[in-house]
Amino acid sequence: MHTAVSKKENIIDKFSSLIDLSGGNSSEWKIGIASIERASLLNVKDEISFQKVQIDEAKEILFHFIAQGVQTCNMSKSNYNGIYLYR
Repeated sequence: MHTAVSKKENIIDKFSSLIDLSGGNSSEWKIGIASIERASLLNVKDEISFQKVQIDEAKEILFHFIAQGVQTCNMSKSNYNGIYLYR
């Protein structure tokens, strides 16, 4: 039987891998929901990953990483089109 993996799970895996590979603490990272244009205005020190995803899935991903100790970034959600993780 073939099991489909949701886009949400793929994004969680990708973001988790980035945090793990950094060798740092999850609290060094920030996550937020915004448009790519707004995310481009962030003060990124090292790296950023942006993924297009529906708002409901983005909120679930956001809460997953808040529970892991990742800080939130309060960008405007107007013209939203994705979720980002950066440090």
